[in-house]
Amino acid sequence: MGLNLPDPDTARLPRSPLELVICQVRFAQQAGAADAKVALAFHEQLGGASGSYPELAGIEGQELVVSGGPGGLQQTENRASAGWRFSSEAGDWVVSLMPDHVSLETTSYTTWKDDFKPRLQEVIETTATTLQPVIEQRLGLRYVDRIEELKLSSIAEWRQYIAPELLGPILHPTLGPEITAIGQQFQLRVDEQLRAAVRHGPVSDGESGNVDYLLDYDVFRQGGRSFDVADLLDATDQLNLCAHQLFRASVTDDLFEFLGKS
Repeated sequence: MGLNLPDPDTARLPRSPLELVICQVRFAQQAGAADAKVALAFHEQLGGASGSYPELAGIEGQELVVSGGPGGLQQTENRASAGWRFSSEAGDWVVSLMPDHVSLETTSYTTWKDDFKPRLQEVIETTATTLQPVIEQRLGLRYVDRIEELKLSSIAEWRQYIAPELLGPILHPTLGPEITAIGQQFQLRVDEQLRAAVRHGPVSDGESGNVDYLLDYDVFRQGGRSFDVADLLDATDQLNLCAHQLFRASVTDDLFEFLGKS
């Protein structure tokens, strides 16, 4: 069992509400990722100072570690984690390399086939050759849409544009008109391997007073398996298709037609 959704129209929408796209591959800890020599080799393989990510900077963060304790109880601790950030001159494309993951993100997404996936392939292949991770632990692709093009002034107006099954209390005849803030999240089984976490809800734009709508999809697979470049890239195509299917299932024909107008 799992989702059974029709294949969507994947052509780029002239009024695309897409704000952010992130693909992350988590793998078993690779201590060498923090090494400056590894960072330089990684950067060079991405084209170095004349490539798509000329800016190189170190980054530090906190990693939550879960381990077994007395009597089987889980213990957690925060550990310092260091890695590297490779970015475009404009900062709209970023590759992050950490001891337990690599990611590619952009705020300037155009197309999957001709733009994002070729870049992602380069990043995954570079990770395989410089770090040589053995085990993939999680592969995730996240699309964050913020629909602001309609310039709506109230939450209730979204009834025409978001699938009614998602709106819940907003449709209530008495409560709905008085709701001032709401957010929902749920997780789906896509198939035997893939899952999707969905966050959605209206969000206020403090400057204009308009009410936008957020649709945030994180499609992923998790569980230990061999770190295989070809398998990872094939899986990202599935994640991408699923994200498109979920978006189309979330919006009405009226909204899809509006976003498709040039």
